[in-house]
Amino acid sequence: MYDLQAPRRRRGTIGNRGQPRAVSSAHETDGFFSLSLELLCIRGIDGFFKRINPAFTEVLGYEAEELLARPIRHFMHPDDVARTDALIRSLTPGGTRRIFEDRWICADGSERTLKWSAVRGGDGMDVYAIARDVTLEQQREAELRQAKVMAEEANSAKRCAELGIASYLLRPLAPAELRDALSMTMRRGRAARERGELVTRHSLREARLNLEVLIAEDNRVNQRLVIHLLERFGHACRLATTGLEVLQAYAEESFDVILMDIQMPDMDGIEATSRIREQEVTNGTYTPIVAMTAHAMVRDRERFIGAGMDDYISKPISRDRLRAVLRRLGPGAEVREAPARPAPAAGGPTTSFDRAALMERTDSDSGLIRTLVGIFETVRPRLLVEIQSAIERDDAEALHRAAHTLKGALGAFGARAAYSLAERLERLGRDGSPAHAKEDYLELSTLVSDLEDDLRRLVEKLG
Repeated sequence: MYDLQAPRRRRGTIGNRGQPRAVSSAHETDGFFSLSLELLCIRGIDGFFKRINPAFTEVLGYEAEELLARPIRHFMHPDDVARTDALIRSLTPGGTRRIFEDRWICADGSERTLKWSAVRGGDGMDVYAIARDVTLEQQREAELRQAKVMAEEANSAKRCAELGIASYLLRPLAPAELRDALSMTMRRGRAARERGELVTRHSLREARLNLEVLIAEDNRVNQRLVIHLLERFGHACRLATTGLEVLQAYAEESFDVILMDIQMPDMDGIEATSRIREQEVTNGTYTPIVAMTAHAMVRDRERFIGAGMDDYISKPISRDRLRAVLRRLGPGAEVREAPARPAPAAGGPTTSFDRAALMERTDSDSGLIRTLVGIFETVRPRLLVEIQSAIERDDAEALHRAAHTLKGALGAFGARAAYSLAERLERLGRDGSPAHAKEDYLELSTLVSDLEDDLRRLVEKLG
């Protein structure tokens, strides 16, 4: 392996046959960084990457420019930031390497677990690190552990039935599992025990009810995506498009989980959450609330948790992230997803949107894709007109609102270039600087037009 801390050799040239041949250390480093399948980086003491290799883009989905321009913690799972920072600070100049794992948030909102080997340079200024993606490896290990547990349960079930035991659970045991096992045992009664129907961890999973989920979302494209995913998971949904509708739905029904958009008309998600938490003090209930937001930095998460929310999901919504959050927060919920449809052939690659990400979010459902494209074609002209009008009228609030809505729709399709411009316009509106947005708007209009053409071609190929 190439030693990233080796002193640089004198620059030379590649000569003809019979002449001295030397390659500069910098050139070797360039080749090493470019060709490695592992993630290689140099990170500075300021919390920014100094250098990364192409594997970062392949694994996380961000362009190199974005990874280099933003603090490293921006891309990490907020729960892992403090621990990783402490590990990096503990590295001594020229000392031994540290091996650790942490989670990163990909451009599509999904999570990846990276296993790192890191060392601090002799000058104490930079950290040299190499990582590999162990997400799939950990998932397979978890599946093997689950299969082993099920096999042990099957082998023990017959013996337990012979002894008259009604319920059998393996340790470690979560309090919720014990509660559910006792409840199911009492409901089944003596007749079930005489038939040998043993309560196990597997039977608890099979008997758990699907969730009642309240979706608070005003963007039509995101509405359709979230509803589709929840229905595939087997859950029931109710939709609210404003903060006031959320409060009305909460007053009329009880929900297992609330998915709360942060920016909504009438009342935002923060205030709606605060109102719900105030009511729970009096009625003695508690409903988990999950923020849905395009802002997933550490300070944003802290703001959501401080407002009474239990977790957050980054937009565009990732199926795996949504499943994980529901599994963790639902009352004993185990998400059982319907079989995914095979991906239909859709022609060659596109440049205006991420086709693979779109297929993953929609489970390759051609009917859903046609619906999403139809919604986008309906709302796109109005939103562009609203953005242009806001810029001409120097209306910062209107620019912020329209750009935010358009950004949400673009994110669903993985249209990264157009999404970035819409996000920039949203930021200009938030900062009260719509007069500087004209050039960005013109470029955005072109990108959105290209996106619409590519989406039409995709729909035609899907049939």
